[in-house]
Amino acid sequence: MTAEVEAGGRPLHLRALDGVERAGNRLPDPVVLFLGLCVFVVTAHFIALCNWSNLGVLTAIGGAELLKASGLGGLPLMLAMVVSAFLILVAGQRYVPSFSVGSLGAAMLPYSVAFFAGGTAILLGWISLNLPLRPGAGAWIR
Repeated sequence: MTAEVEAGGRPLHLRALDGVERAGNRLPDPVVLFLGLCVFVVTAHFIALCNWSNLGVLTAIGGAELLKASGLGGLPLMLAMVVSAFLILVAGQRYVPSFSVGSLGAAMLPYSVAFFAGGTAILLGWISLNLPLRPGAGAWIR
């Protein structure tokens, strides 16, 4: 009996081709891959244009001036955030009636943990490399 037949009754080259077919069946359709590439290229082009035109800086400055001109202090802005969270909750209940504050918190918890862990890792790395937190200010803890 040969080594090919001993390991399952099928020749080695047929088993290898079966493995290639299984791997190929797990890949998405070529049209989906092409559409994903198109989305990636358009997104990269949009980001490059925003960087080139300083649109992000202009939008941030315009938004800050708008908030300053509105005269709203910290408390009204926090209340606006609470109202917007309430509106998200109401919209979620429209599509999923059992959606609640707990569901919203459970859905957002992994993102909060990831942002906290990532931010902590970046800060510790920044401090361990003695990089300045801003121009003229070191990252030393005294």
